[in-house]
Amino acid sequence: MKKLFEIDKLHRRRLSTREAALKDARAAQTQFETVLLEQQRAEVQAREHGLQVKRDVDAVLFASAVKRPEIGRAQHQLIAAKEAVVAAREAVVAAEIDVAAATLRTQEAVRAWRMQAAQVEKFDIIVQLKREERNVELLYREELELEDIPRRRT
Repeated sequence: MKKLFEIDKLHRRRLSTREAALKDARAAQTQFETVLLEQQRAEVQAREHGLQVKRDVDAVLFASAVKRPEIGRAQHQLIAAKEAVVAAREAVVAAEIDVAAATLRTQEAVRAWRMQAAQVEKFDIIVQLKREERNVELLYREELELEDIPRRRT
């Protein structure tokens, strides 16, 4: 019976460990989802900035005669805006990959926790049956002893 209790403690410790791992996985997933949202916002801002630069360049080109240095500066701004959009998009893709990996880790942690919970539940039933058997045996012995007391007296 003592071994059963030790095994039960072991299963319960494993369950609590898996619960902690699940909690950590969920926290990491939430963190990665937050980073993804921030990266998506940054991408939208980079695109809006790039569009604004393009509009400004178009406005300058159509408004008046433009000198060569101004055209070079405008082209440089457009290239920088395009690079910012590409970098923002790459950051979003990386964040999406991180979120997908975190989601998989969370699913694995949930599966492991459920398996351990089922094992604890099964073993709990075994322990309960053993306790009941032991209690029945103790009651039977007590009854035998109580029956033996009058016999011994006579």
